[in-house]
Amino acid sequence: MIKFLFTSIILFYFLSTFSQVNPDNIKGTITRENTDIKFLSIKVAPWDILLSESRMTFAGGFGGKFYLNGLYINANYTYHYVDDLAKVVGGPIIGGSSIYLSTKSRDADATIGYFFQKKTNGVVKIRIGSSGTGRMRSDYYAKVLANYNKLLGLQVGYKQGFDNLTIPEGVIVRDAYLFPNEDIKTKTGLNTYMQYGWFSFGATYGKTIDVEVDLEKYGHRKAQYIYRYYANLLVSKYSKLEDVYFIDYYNYKHTVTHQYILDGNVKMSNLGFNLGLETYSFNKVGVTYGVELGIMPGVQVSKAGNFYFSIKWGIIIGKAFGGKQPIVNN
Repeated sequence: MIKFLFTSIILFYFLSTFSQVNPDNIKGTITRENTDIKFLSIKVAPWDILLSESRMTFAGGFGGKFYLNGLYINANYTYHYVDDLAKVVGGPIIGGSSIYLSTKSRDADATIGYFFQKKTNGVVKIRIGSSGTGRMRSDYYAKVLANYNKLLGLQVGYKQGFDNLTIPEGVIVRDAYLFPNEDIKTKTGLNTYMQYGWFSFGATYGKTIDVEVDLEKYGHRKAQYIYRYYANLLVSKYSKLEDVYFIDYYNYKHTVTHQYILDGNVKMSNLGFNLGLETYSFNKVGVTYGVELGIMPGVQVSKAGNFYFSIKWGIIIGKAFGGKQPIVNN
């Protein structure tokens, strides 16, 4: 797991394409510092990356977010268009696959929370430009003193999905073609699908920033975004594994096909957790970034591969409703 985590973090580093440089001695006048945050937005996610030894995918989808002075509502649908990578990228030797035709993983989730807002005066970074491309690109920021909201609150969510799942050897199954009390301990990995539903319960800490400033030489620049750190306990409501076909090859002329019954026989874990960071613009057109890691509920066996690391990115189209009246610093 430690090797996998290290590899995941290195990949995230190379996927990042920006650094930050903060020039000094830039003077400016604040023209808006709104703490009355209200917005509605939709998200289109071209790709999300999920790295896991049991579930490894590239996915896309769409979603929406509503925020009203602390009330937070979020919903997403995700379709995994490049799926089934765990069994070919460092996964176990696979000896059996789902009895159903191969399909793509998909899931939907919704979260509702309430974050207490505390008006705070502090340093806010305002992006003023960039130079270079790719790994050599630098984003330049000015620092200003302005009012913004600190966030502290709770959220609850629910996620339901249908995932391709790679299961390592050593799980207990039953053969549908043998006496029903006959338990079998697998000697190779299996590849199947899992239907699941998970509740999440957790806490959030973060900021909402809506500041506009008139900077010398650069003109009007603004920062409108929410970012939050979150931690959740995951509790499985249900997990259902599909049966798999397993073929014994005795020789070229003699094979035996088994139908392994996994659901109700393979021991499942009902608990997990995640930790993450989400940034979300709420101007007319913006972007969202996110990283998340944790342990998903899944098969409860040694080397089950339930640890995961996820990278998220999307395009935002939204509308902010608060703070229409400009202000000028004293």
